[in-house]
Amino acid sequence: MKIKILLILSAFSCSATIAQEKCVNYHNTACSFETNSEMTFDSQSKSTTLGVGQISEFHMVGYEGLDYKITICHEKVLGEQIRFKVYQKKQKLVIPEEAIENETNYKEEVVMNEKHDVVDPYGEEGNTKVLDSKFRQVKELLYDNAEDNFTNELEFTAAGSLGLILEISVASKKRNHEENAKGCVGILIQHMDTP
Repeated sequence: MKIKILLILSAFSCSATIAQEKCVNYHNTACSFETNSEMTFDSQSKSTTLGVGQISEFHMVGYEGLDYKITICHEKVLGEQIRFKVYQKKQKLVIPEEAIENETNYKEEVVMNEKHDVVDPYGEEGNTKVLDSKFRQVKELLYDNAEDNFTNELEFTAAGSLGLILEISVASKKRNHEENAKGCVGILIQHMDTP
């Protein structure tokens, strides 16, 4: 009995691995790459397996002085539309409770040293008090293709170095598509020097 269970589990594990391997280079084969432009392939391109109702996040860095083109491609089993959003990663200062209680001594424009001491840039030298300030990473929505007729392409220029999160989601069950359908989704990223 134990051997049968192990064989069944092995079969499921192998089929999941084979499905994932099928999608590893999906962005190279299925997404349209512009061969007649100055755009070059960006090594941050990725592919994955997604199912109906699933969401996946991919991280990328946009570098100053480069134009980018992001193309999303997917297997038809996932439906007609793939939703993707682009967020910028930002650091937000979390003000400690002690600083909030004593607002008059806390400046919004603080200078942080390596130990997270708050230094009053307008105060006397050596006027430093450790308030144990911390930063929290937040996502700021920059783009949502649902507001752009579910287009599968986005072009932009990086005005500075940007930490970006690409959120890809497969819409819930549609007519003619199975609820538990899984398929490949590719994210092809191309870049060129800003003219």
